Amino acid sequence: MRKGTVLLLLCVCFGTPVLAQAQPLSPTKDRPTAAASARQFVQDFYDWYVIEAYGDQPGPAWKLALKERSALFSANVSRAAGADLDFDPFISRRDLCDRFIADRVVRRGSTYRVDVRAKCGVEDHAGPEVVAELTLKNAQWVFVDFHYARRADLSQVLKVVRPGDTRSSLTRCLDSAVDPLQTRMCAGLEASRLEAMLEDVYGQAMAALGNNPEAAEKVSAFEAAWAVSRDAEVSAAYPGGGRHVEDGSIAPTEVSVLRARLAAQQITALRELLRQSRDQAESRVTASR
Repeated sequence: MRKGTVLLLLCVCFGTPVLAQAQPLSPTKDRPTAAASARQFVQDFYDWYVIEAYGDQPGPAWKLALKERSALFSANVSRAAGADLDFDPFISRRDLCDRFIADRVVRRGSTYRVDVRAKCGVEDHAGPEVVAELTLKNAQWVFVDFHYARRADLSQVLKVVRPGDTRSSLTRCLDSAVDPLQTRMCAGLEASRLEAMLEDVYGQAMAALGNNPEAAEKVSAFEAAWAVSRDAEVSAAYPGGGRHVEDGSIAPTEVSVLRARLAAQQITALRELLRQSRDQAESRVTASR
């Protein structure tokens, strides 16, 4: 598929820190295990980051963190400071929760991956929002990547993002693609990005309608019906599920393009539904005065 075809288809300065610098590991018995040390390092970082991110900062908290605490990040992760990201790479969302909890730790060769769960008010997310990957460098823990449940890993995103580039994320990716496999990756990244954005918009809508159960129920039903419709449309267009053999060599790319387009449409529709609900609520308040 040509790049143009795909485009047409889609037609903190921090105050006193809570986080201390990671302490060197020692083989002595009074030191924690590497896994426990990695978990504590991640927990300390997120406890500190939430406080700073809620503060009155002159820019995105994640950019300031990357600048002011650069020793905590690998050179690759630090590249995000100059990238035009549309999400917070530390929490994989736009809205901040009360707390993020470092949970399960898995060792992968020389690195450790730590699940990070979000706790938003009384809601405690069961699965991880982010998986922080870190390693020991000169006896200090360093973040080397961040993995997400609903979008491409940070390292993958940074491969197609250039500092100061004002083009859309999809255009940037397609312009750098040199073969069908990379074009397929670009479409997949775009679908992941828009579906993550849709989930954020849905969460914001439900939170905004917390005092209006009837409207919240309608929005929930609207979103559920859309998900069923989306899956049916994808299945009808690609009976083989977009797998290479059944649907053709470019089918995986086309499926991602279709999912991205449908997600973008639902984002617009959901925002409009939320606006109408708010207008109706304001009208009722005005009429009751």
